[in-house]
Amino acid sequence: MRSAVAVVPLQGQGFALVAGALIALAAEAQAGAPVGDPGKYPPKDDLRRSAVVLAVERAGPAVVNVYTEEMVARLESSGDFFRDIFEPRFRRKLEMTSLGSGVIIDSAGHVLTNFHVVQRGARIKAALVDKREYEAKVVGSDPDLDLALLKLQTDDRLPFVPMADSTELLVGETVIAIGNPFGLSHTVTTGVVSALHRNIHAPDGRTYYDFVQTDASINPGNSGGPLLNINGELIGINTAIYGPGASIGIGFAIPVNRARRVVNSLIATGTVSQAYLGLDLAALGEADLKKSRLPQKSATRVVSVEPGGPAAKGGVQVGDIVLTVEGFPIETPEDYAAKMRDYTSGAKVKMQVQRDGKPVDLVIVAGEVPLELADRIVEGQLGITVAAITEPLRVRYRLPSDRGVLVTAVRGGSPGARARIKPGDVILQVNAVDVMELRDFRQVLLQARRRGEVVFMVKRDRRVGKYGFKL
Repeated sequence: MRSAVAVVPLQGQGFALVAGALIALAAEAQAGAPVGDPGKYPPKDDLRRSAVVLAVERAGPAVVNVYTEEMVARLESSGDFFRDIFEPRFRRKLEMTSLGSGVIIDSAGHVLTNFHVVQRGARIKAALVDKREYEAKVVGSDPDLDLALLKLQTDDRLPFVPMADSTELLVGETVIAIGNPFGLSHTVTTGVVSALHRNIHAPDGRTYYDFVQTDASINPGNSGGPLLNINGELIGINTAIYGPGASIGIGFAIPVNRARRVVNSLIATGTVSQAYLGLDLAALGEADLKKSRLPQKSATRVVSVEPGGPAAKGGVQVGDIVLTVEGFPIETPEDYAAKMRDYTSGAKVKMQVQRDGKPVDLVIVAGEVPLELADRIVEGQLGITVAAITEPLRVRYRLPSDRGVLVTAVRGGSPGARARIKPGDVILQVNAVDVMELRDFRQVLLQARRRGEVVFMVKRDRRVGKYGFKL
């Protein structure tokens, strides 16, 4: 019996040693002896315990199945049609509904998941792979970023997954998804990072920016579960798949850096505080774009910087062309506005700009959004000037009450004018939230700014209408 042996062309003594070993192995095989000495090799289990297996062993215990328990009344049939109609009998039954997945991120038992997983409310519970189950309280959420933070109601010591830095992700690196697809608990899939900074256009017309794309299988029920790197660290929250139904090899995860900022804000204040830099942007004209020698078809420039504001302190100057924010390419003012939704007050915003034809790296510490910014947004973008309803204004415009905010001016040719909003109109609601006074209006509008759209309920005399605008 002749055995085929591949010879690696090494040099010197290395070649002789390898050749000798190969000859010895061939002789053992020819004699029918087992190849190799088991005592000289790692045990089989050690060979099978790859980096992926180790990562799953580390992170798996911290992945939870998020579900609800509800007492549901079911009609119990007696077999008699008329009796069931006139004397219906109901039997109460406890039903469990799996909502999705989540991941424990600290020893205190905080669980990070998607907002759409828990938005139904009800009584939320979480189950670990070791069969432990806990009630979960919603600490807070950010619907616009589709993130929610839960707190498990226990003093037990719980496993958790540490967070990595999603700015260091590499296209092609191995990633691992763990979740509960189709209700199948703790299912593991692997793949690679197939793209970064991916934007998703949702069926409802909204656009979600800057996602991690992966070919690791993500299916219904994976929502809110972790996307891990090969070290078992959290790099993203699995959120969406491409197209309807099951995975076709394209899934999307929220980068963990975005989630970290939301978590920190929710733990500290219970809300998500918005970031404010104090600068205004405008699209670059065609002639200036050619002068910039940038490869893209559009770009955006800083047209104003608030004196003493965060951007000014961070070194931003009028005329700077914004290239990227935390690696995310900025080509339009809308790109910038979308990316800034990721940040909360106090966050360090890494920005690269072009100045005098050269790239400049800046770090800006975001501040708190001033409520008065809402007035500037409405006036600048919608052409509508609003004011609190004072007694003189109520009398002047013959208003029945001081509830809401008053439209005092509308700029010609503006979106507000095209919607036929007029001075004297009263805005009663913003995005279905009642507005009692100017402060309410400002707060709700700034939240709408993060979503990129706003709907006003406007009253004129006895008529009420709704008007939608893009921000």
